[in-house]
Amino acid sequence: MFTDWIKEYTPFFSNIGTFLKILKYVPGLAGKISSSMSDFEEDNDLNINEVYEKLEEGGINIGSNIYTSGYLLPYGQVFMPYTYTNGLFSPASQKEVDDFNKKHKGTIHELPKGEILFQKKEFIIPTKKLNPHNNIGCAFLYDEKFDGFYSEEKKKLYAKPMLVLYDTSRHTQYLNHRIEIKGKLCIVPTEIAKNLELTYNDTMRDICKNFYRPFSESNNLICISLLHEKSKVKCKNGSDIRECMSDIELPIFMEAKIDQIMRKEIPEKIIESFLPNTYGKYLGIGEYMPALQTEGNKAITFPSTNNINVAYRNGNIGFYMNTSLTNQEKYARDLEQYVRYINNFAIDYKNFCKKELGKAGKMEITFISDDTKRNLFAGKYSACVFEEEGFKDLPEADWMLNR
Repeated sequence: MFTDWIKEYTPFFSNIGTFLKILKYVPGLAGKISSSMSDFEEDNDLNINEVYEKLEEGGINIGSNIYTSGYLLPYGQVFMPYTYTNGLFSPASQKEVDDFNKKHKGTIHELPKGEILFQKKEFIIPTKKLNPHNNIGCAFLYDEKFDGFYSEEKKKLYAKPMLVLYDTSRHTQYLNHRIEIKGKLCIVPTEIAKNLELTYNDTMRDICKNFYRPFSESNNLICISLLHEKSKVKCKNGSDIRECMSDIELPIFMEAKIDQIMRKEIPEKIIESFLPNTYGKYLGIGEYMPALQTEGNKAITFPSTNNINVAYRNGNIGFYMNTSLTNQEKYARDLEQYVRYINNFAIDYKNFCKKELGKAGKMEITFISDDTKRNLFAGKYSACVFEEEGFKDLPEADWMLNR
C-alpha cells in the first residue's frame, strides 16, 4: 500500500523540497499519510459542499472514490494580506456619477465636468495561482453555481472551492472549464498548507472550509486527487468559462516590504509622493491628500483615480487590482499597467532610500497572486526582489533518499 502511494505521489514530492525536509521533523507523518491512502472504495456522487460533512459523519472515508462536478480554476482565495483593509477608495462608475448628478442637479453638490466621485469599495480577498511541482498541479473546483469569487448581491458571500491535485500532462486542458471528475479523496498533510498560504483567520477558514478544517482532530486538509490511474475527467457542454460567462472579476495582488521608509516621519506621505494616481495629483493642487483608514482596520489606503489601489501598514505595502478572468484582452491590458505601476514605484523607493537614507533600497516582494509572473518584476534592472522560502538548510528526508 505504501509503495503504491509513493508511486502515485513521487512526481509531486520530487520538487517540493520544503515539504520533504519538513517530514524528517514530523515523526510518523509518512506512515500516517500512507495508511490513509487505500484503494477506491464505493463511488460517491457528491456536491463539493457535501464532501467534508460526509467524511466527518463516516459516510465516506479517506480513499473513497468521489464523483462531482463544477468549474476547475487555477485560482483560489487562500491568502489574507497583511495590509488588508475593508475599505478601498476608487472612482465610482459613470452610471453612478450620472445618477449622483441627476439627484443633485442644480445644487452645490453637482459634480463639475471631469470631477471624480469616490466610492468606498470592498477589498475582495485576492486570488492565488499555485505553481505546478514537477508534473503535479493544484487547482480549485467550484460548484455549478459559481459566478464569481465574491458576490455582494448574495449577502457578500465568497465562493467555497475544493482543492484538487491534477497531472499537468493529462489535465491542464481542463482548467477554466466546467467538468465532471472521478477522483480519490486524500489527506494532504497540514504542513503543505504553507504552499497555500492558509492562515487561521476566520474569513479564510470559511472560504476554504470544503478542504481545510484546522480544528479537525485528523482530517485537517483534504483534496480530490486525479493522480490515480483510475481517475477520470471530462468537459461538460459549453464548458469554457471564458465563453459561457460574460465576465468574472479576478482580484490580483502583490505585497512587499518597504520597511526602510519607517525611518522617516509620516511614511504614508512619502508613499503618496511616489503614486501617480492620487486625488491630489489629479486635481493638480500639489498638496498631500491624507490616506484613509477605515474604522477598525490597521492598514490605510490611498484614494485612487484608477483601478489600482495601494494599502500600507507598518512597513508593508500592497498593490491591489480587479481585472478580468474571462476577457483576455482586458487582462493583458490591465496586467501591463499594473506591472509598470509597481516597477516604477520600486524605482522611486530605491532612489528615495539612496538620497535620503544613504543606501539604495530594494522592494522585497513577499506575496504575488501569480508566481509565474515574477519575471515581470525581478530582473537585472528591477528594483524588486523576492523573499525566499524558508527551510533552505534542512537536510533531505532519509525515507525519500533511501526509497
